[in-house]
Amino acid sequence: MPDHRPKRVFVMGAHIPNGGTYMAYQLGRVVCEKWGHGLVAVEIDPELETHSVWSYEHRSRKATLGEMAQQAGRNDLLIANPSFSDYMTGLSFPGKKLMYVQGVTTFAVLDGFFDKYVATSHFVRKFVLRTYGMALPVIAPFIHHDHSPNPLPAWNDRPERSVAVGLKQHGDRFLDHFRTVVKTSYPDLEFSTTIIPNNTPHRSLLGILSESRYFLSLSAVEGFGLVPLEAMMCGAATVGFHGCGGDYFRHGENALVCGYPDFQQLAELLAKLLADDPLALKLSRNGERTASGYTFERFRNAWVEELAPLLD
Repeated sequence: MPDHRPKRVFVMGAHIPNGGTYMAYQLGRVVCEKWGHGLVAVEIDPELETHSVWSYEHRSRKATLGEMAQQAGRNDLLIANPSFSDYMTGLSFPGKKLMYVQGVTTFAVLDGFFDKYVATSHFVRKFVLRTYGMALPVIAPFIHHDHSPNPLPAWNDRPERSVAVGLKQHGDRFLDHFRTVVKTSYPDLEFSTTIIPNNTPHRSLLGILSESRYFLSLSAVEGFGLVPLEAMMCGAATVGFHGCGGDYFRHGENALVCGYPDFQQLAELLAKLLADDPLALKLSRNGERTASGYTFERFRNAWVEELAPLLD
C-alpha cells in the first residue's frame, strides 16, 4: 500500500555538538526547506547531546534509534555520518539513505548500504575510492560568517604573539610535545597561548579566534577541518598540521602548514611566522579572502543540485 504520511528526514546524532553532526543537521534543514520534509533528530546517546555549542533554529521532533526503526517509511530519508556505521542502518532503513562522509578516522568499516554518498574533501574522496571502490562527489562544509564579530579587530590591535590553539584527539599531549620541541629548538621564542576548550559555544570560539593574532592547529587528520578555516575567517594568521583534508590550505599564501607528525617543521613554521609581521598580515588577509567563499548559500545550492535526482 502507498505511504501517505508526510515525508520526514531522519538525521542521526543531529544534536551532538560536533562540526560533522552539525553539518548533517544543516543538510537536513536544506532537505526540509527545499523538499518539504519534516525534520526528526535521531538521538544516539542523550549524554552526548547539548545545545550549548550550536543553535538549532529549525523546529524538529526527536526520536531514538528504536523509535526511528518503528516509525520510518519508504518515503522518508535518512542522513548519517560515517561515524554511525557500526549501526549498519543502511541494511534496515526502509527509505532513501544519504551519507555525508566527513572524515576517515571515525569508523572502522563504512556502512556500505546507503543510496548516496558525498565526500567533504578530495582527501576523503580518495580514501573512499581507494578503500571501497566508490567514486564520490565532493561538497565542502560551510562556515558561519554571521557568527563572527563585526567588525573584526584589526590584526595589529590584537595582543602581540597571541596564539589560539585548537586541540582535538591527543591534543594535550601534542601541545606538551610541541612546547618541548619549541623550547629545545627556539629557547628564546616567546608567545602566549589560549587553548579553546571542548564544547565552547560557537560564537565564543569565534570571539577567541578574532582576538588572537595567530591560530595553531595540532589536529593530525581531518576530513575537512572547520576551525582552521574559521580562524582564517576571523583574521588569525594560521599555522599547523594540514590534516590532509584541508582543501582550502595554500601553504605560504593563506597559511603555513605541514604534515603530521613533523613537530620540528611545525616549530620552524611558528618561529618564522612570529618573526615576520608582514608575512602574518599577508596570511591573515588571504585567509579571510579564502574563507569568504565557504558560505551557507554555496553549501545549500551544491546540495540542492546534487540531491535533485534522488529527491525530486
